[in-house]
Amino acid sequence: SKIVLNDYVHSNGDNAVNLRFKEVMGSGSFLLTRNASNLFELEKLNIFKTFSDIDDCIHKIKHYLTNDDEREECAINGQKYVFENHNYSQIIHEIRGKF
Repeated sequence: SKIVLNDYVHSNGDNAVNLRFKEVMGSGSFLLTRNASNLFELEKLNIFKTFSDIDDCIHKIKHYLTNDDEREECAINGQKYVFENHNYSQIIHEIRGKF
């Protein structure tokens, strides 16, 4: 798919980063996720994009479907970020630490 949506914020206490977040970017897909307080600095890296509400989401979907180069650049940046900063050993360690 050209765009993968993530709308996990409200069920995770305003924390938008979950395993799907890393898997989507790691696979080289473009991630459009609901904005959350923990994403402000990361979004500046151009590794994903956020939306604030349904209207904003629809607007951004239309924008990124018609701006392939911009969407693909962000997806590539996201994949590089995940490859450099995350791996399953680290993720499993983080998950185990929560239980």
